[in-house]
Amino acid sequence: MPQKPSSRILSGVTLALAAGGLLTTLIYRRENYDDAWFGELAYFLATEGVIRSDLFADMLGWGDQVLMTHKLWVLLTALWIKTWGFSLWTVKTVALPFVVLQVFLFYRCCRQSWTLCALLYLSCGVIVRYTFVSRPEIAMAA
Repeated sequence: MPQKPSSRILSGVTLALAAGGLLTTLIYRRENYDDAWFGELAYFLATEGVIRSDLFADMLGWGDQVLMTHKLWVLLTALWIKTWGFSLWTVKTVALPFVVLQVFLFYRCCRQSWTLCALLYLSCGVIVRYTFVSRPEIAMAA
């Protein structure tokens, strides 16, 4: 059964407010340790072509090459850096396309209740906390 126009407008406005609220949290975010860690690894991959670390250069030879990391996430972050340039904001927003992908998947799979699913997803505390932290959990969830 199709939704009434007023119901669609209300759900659209509610969803837009939830998405806007999520995006406004980016402005007041503090730096996270993982932003520095994954940002550094991705920076060296984007500029030198090798995953290495200056932060932990003396540990296990990581100044030359880091073998133990989330390699796909570092690769995606390096591609994001190549596309948008290197900055803290670039590193923090790598997971954002995966949040958009998840909302799109809700739309494709749950036509009747996709706005409710998307609203619950966007207002979930874990999603709000980790969307703008350079960690692969949001991407794995999508």
